[in-house]
Amino acid sequence: MFSKIAIKNFKCFKELEINGLRRINVFVGKNNLGKTALLEALFIYAGRYNPAIVLNTHFFRLGNTFPEFLEDINEVPKIFETMFYDFDISKILYFKADEASNEKSDDGFFGNVKEN
Repeated sequence: MFSKIAIKNFKCFKELEINGLRRINVFVGKNNLGKTALLEALFIYAGRYNPAIVLNTHFFRLGNTFPEFLEDINEVPKIFETMFYDFDISKILYFKADEASNEKSDDGFFGNVKEN
């Protein structure tokens, strides 16, 4: 169970930090404000040791499978553009969560290893 989550450069979130998470949390708001993106970020962070998790998250939302979607290997970077804030794939996706047990969990990084 997470008590805090931090997200950077993911979808609609340039930088987001939510503190005070509990066992049950309810996120409400109008359409297109990032509720689903927040849940996707949590899903990606929870599965950060599985390299396919980012692709799975992308395709769950689109309803596509990898072979059907990808016709040209040069199109691979375009698959990931929607995962990045302002579609900027030169940035690093950053996820971090603290466990409710006061144990710090590790960071999750995806994307370029160079900071721009």
